[in-house]
Amino acid sequence: MTEPLLFVYQFDGHGGGEALATAQLNERQSSDGVIWVHLDAAHKAARNWLQNQFPQLDPLVHDALLADETRPRLTPYDDGALLILRGVNLNEDAAPEDMVSIRLWVEQRLIITVRKRQLKAIRDIETKLRQGTGPCDSGDLITMLVARLFERMAPVFAALDEVIDKVEEEL
Repeated sequence: MTEPLLFVYQFDGHGGGEALATAQLNERQSSDGVIWVHLDAAHKAARNWLQNQFPQLDPLVHDALLADETRPRLTPYDDGALLILRGVNLNEDAAPEDMVSIRLWVEQRLIITVRKRQLKAIRDIETKLRQGTGPCDSGDLITMLVARLFERMAPVFAALDEVIDKVEEEL
């Protein structure tokens, strides 16, 4: 991988999306439709790429999207919001309680998601976009993402509840 960009889609407003190349990103940002940019923060060029492609963003937003350690939060700004969420770690050889963060910058027509480790919920949404059943706008993407995160958390929480119940019975 030569750049930190994992993918870019432009939503068609009906659940589908067109995959874009980096070169198309600048020309499409001024057009109608939502652009979704997904980056790998672990890539050494991530900061430079983000700053070059989106210099209009507050440097604090760049820092938050690329931070080593994050905590879930929502921080509104004039033109958008910074949203940091976590999901259970379902990657191979990982402990589910080792949460994986997903960082988002959300505006009406631009969504930037940044990950350090893979998150299956993002892949699910990308698949839905390709199938024409994905998000239509920024709000839909956030709703789908939160729903997918919770769907994957539920079995982990249920298993933890069972362990807690057993420990309570033993006490």
